[in-house]
Amino acid sequence: DQYFQDDDDEEIPLRRHSTLKIKVRRDHLLDDTLVALLTADPAELMGRIKVQFQGEEAYDAGGVSREFFTLVTSTLFSPDYGMFEMINHRFYWFRNTDSTEQLRYFTLLGAFMGIAINNKVILPIRFPIIMYKKLINKNDSIYNISDLQEIDPQVSDSLKSLLELKEKGGNVED
Repeated sequence: DQYFQDDDDEEIPLRRHSTLKIKVRRDHLLDDTLVALLTADPAELMGRIKVQFQGEEAYDAGGVSREFFTLVTSTLFSPDYGMFEMINHRFYWFRNTDSTEQLRYFTLLGAFMGIAINNKVILPIRFPIIMYKKLINKNDSIYNISDLQEIDPQVSDSLKSLLELKEKGGNVED
């Protein structure tokens, strides 16, 4: 499969046995996580994650990592944090923002989700179907009004009304 081929087959066993060790402070969770992920060796990012909360004695046999994933997820997706909003109590969607700070955290989110997938951790995140269409885009995904309907029914209905009006010969430019 072209998505899983590696030109350097000798690296694959190293990746399987590498470990990503992250040490974070609870009161600086996102910043510490971002620094840890951005400074980690690429092979470590493919390995098993081990998390330590600074000042806490605990062996990470999986529970500490699960808590880490839960805390980071709940922070990034918190309405108070401002990156996402919950739509119709069903899924998250991006908030419009021009914040450079949040761009850093979207980078963190991408790496974080990849590490979660690699570590077989299911995150409590729900996105609309259009998001998954975009993620698996093969340059031929087709988006339509029904995709918009899921995210913003009011805008979708307005566009449908305009299309119907146009089909009947009405003026939609005003």
